[in-house]
Amino acid sequence: MKKNHAKFRYFKVVLALLLLLSTFPFLIGNAAYNNCCGLAKAVFDNLPVYDSSIQSEGNIKDYIFPNETFTILCKDGNSYFISYSTANGPTLGYVFTGFMFDTYSTCMGIVTSYSSVYYGPDTTTYERSGSVNSGEYVAILASESNWYFIEYDTSNGRKRAYVPAQNVSIQYAEDSNIPLFGNVCGELTISSKINVRQGPSTLYSVYGSVSNQKADLLKVEDDFYYIRYSLNSGKLKTGYIAISDYNAQ
Repeated sequence: MKKNHAKFRYFKVVLALLLLLSTFPFLIGNAAYNNCCGLAKAVFDNLPVYDSSIQSEGNIKDYIFPNETFTILCKDGNSYFISYSTANGPTLGYVFTGFMFDTYSTCMGIVTSYSSVYYGPDTTTYERSGSVNSGEYVAILASESNWYFIEYDTSNGRKRAYVPAQNVSIQYAEDSNIPLFGNVCGELTISSKINVRQGPSTLYSVYGSVSNQKADLLKVEDDFYYIRYSLNSGKLKTGYIAISDYNAQ
């Protein structure tokens, strides 16, 4: 009888471990998943987010709105394990093939230690924009010098910033696969007050404005200019302005 009880306890432990691994697929390892991680965006309709990697067994817990972005952490079959923003902060869930969303040539990283993030790849020239915590998932959009340009989740929506590369571990990709970033494309003259956003969409929050000055044009993304401009303090800041707002001056 004692041997049977021991075998039963052993079986329960093995079963519990299998259930744990099926619930958190990112623990299994890189080999089981396709290299499809990084930035993604919902299109056309609300994208349902499920609480299970098996759609028929799960329930819808949230929706991601059209043009709202999220980070794909890994893919297993027809399910994508993702991180996205809610009012409670970064949240995890699953989305499935068959629903419309776009993916981008980026990758995913995990923050390895608490780090301040900045509006540019320098701690003295650029203003500090916030911080990311150890264990936090980020989408790595580009690299510049020894910095990564990232998008991450907050309770106030998605934000973009620069973080020292040494504080982020790249997942499912090589550093050489990350696009380079940082060349100035041109110069803009801004005469009217224009709102500056955290990303290239009206779904990103406004964190300031720019007016009566020149700005470096770093990139054109969708219907937005990504710019760099000076503050009264002498430091630099970056952000996104709507092309329509610029043309309406």
